[in-house]
Amino acid sequence: MKNNRPWLFRILVLASVGLLLYSWFTPWWAGRIQELGGKGVVIHPWGLQVTDRHMLDYMPPEVNLAMPGWFAPVAWAYLGLIIAALSFSLFAKDKALDVWKVRFTLPSLIIGAVGLSYIVAIITAAAVITVRLADADLPLIGRTFVTVGSDIGTGMVSTDLGLGSKLAAAAGLMLIVLALLRDRITHIR
Repeated sequence: MKNNRPWLFRILVLASVGLLLYSWFTPWWAGRIQELGGKGVVIHPWGLQVTDRHMLDYMPPEVNLAMPGWFAPVAWAYLGLIIAALSFSLFAKDKALDVWKVRFTLPSLIIGAVGLSYIVAIITAAAVITVRLADADLPLIGRTFVTVGSDIGTGMVSTDLGLGSKLAAAAGLMLIVLALLRDRITHIR
């Protein structure tokens, strides 16, 4: 009987890719305003989306929510590169490589590097969001009251990490674990 273990591994990697893609399209962070019926700002890995233009009334005038023009194309290129790398790793030869005196196979190294890079992307996104929110005196996670102006009054803003950031962390960790366990999964001992 032919060894089906490499195909089992490929299916696990493809499941991780599916989770990664789902996390990419699910919001990583959201700021919602109670007075606007829960609408506000949603952040995806490729940029920020204002779900209600009245949200801008709740921001101090010096706060700029716009991302640099190069950010979205770079984010989409990153997604394309990691998907291409994972696709390549599914059928790459088991060439042995030494990294810091540790022996890896080429597919394991690629899968682990993609998982690690996705974890770094999540941490970087959280850091950038925190810095940008500090300009508006908003927390990364929590609730706060903001003054909107003399004619509007105050409003409650709720901020939280979205499901996408949690799924992204799971996808990144899953890829790292698969990279570490690849030889045990694919080879009969």
